[in-house]
Amino acid sequence: MKRSLARKIMNLLLGIPVIGCLSCNKDLDLPVVVDIPAAFQISMNENLQPGQRPLKVELTSLEVLDCTNYSIDYHLDQGSKKIHLTINDWGLNEPCEPGSGVAKEELNLGFLPDGDYKLLISLKDVVQNDGVLLVRPEHYSIRMETANGILVDPGTLNRLPENTIWGGVFPRVDSVQTLGESFLGGLESIVGPETFSPGIYSSFEINADGKVILHGIDEKGAGSTFVFHFTGNRADLVDLVEYYRFHGDGDLMIYVFDEDGYIY
Repeated sequence: MKRSLARKIMNLLLGIPVIGCLSCNKDLDLPVVVDIPAAFQISMNENLQPGQRPLKVELTSLEVLDCTNYSIDYHLDQGSKKIHLTINDWGLNEPCEPGSGVAKEELNLGFLPDGDYKLLISLKDVVQNDGVLLVRPEHYSIRMETANGILVDPGTLNRLPENTIWGGVFPRVDSVQTLGESFLGGLESIVGPETFSPGIYSSFEINADGKVILHGIDEKGAGSTFVFHFTGNRADLVDLVEYYRFHGDGDLMIYVFDEDGYIY
């Protein structure tokens, strides 16, 4: 059984040396620096759906645990301009599902109007981290004054522009390489020009060289990824994807997604 987070925190706090001594001036107020290694990662994502897209916060333990069905005990207190998240501990949802995995939980913060939100992230009632959540038309950003016991990654999440599609095409054999290129040509003929800023988005990121990196797609072979602005008829896009999938005969992997949560 894994040692509880609460015990780990207390052991770390008890191990912090006391600055000063009994013979020192009692009126001298010396700071104690608390430096607790990260136990949880906090990530932001947009909830992909038609209309307004709420902000999600995903909690995961950084430690890999001895079962695959650990969850995280937390409390969320959310006001109009203040968000207080208390992370208590991870716990096993008995019985243990064999294997290894991380504890995880997903929080829905809803649709947040643009502005600054005071953000408090506590580990039990022992450690409190102060920060701010910035909600802007182009992005969400978390800035923490302290980050004891937590890792915020990404610190900034770019918001998906309306009418965005993204994905990739991956030929698994050389014989469908030309077919994959033809699919991309057909796709480019029905999309519009759009400039996307480098950074992390929900489901993909764009690096400084403009390369699109897909999240959650495990294709080891060479392929091409893309992100486009699409205002056309969804049926035309469905027909295009289905045509090339059919002629690829299982050897041409095509992935296309949009900000409404639709998978083509």
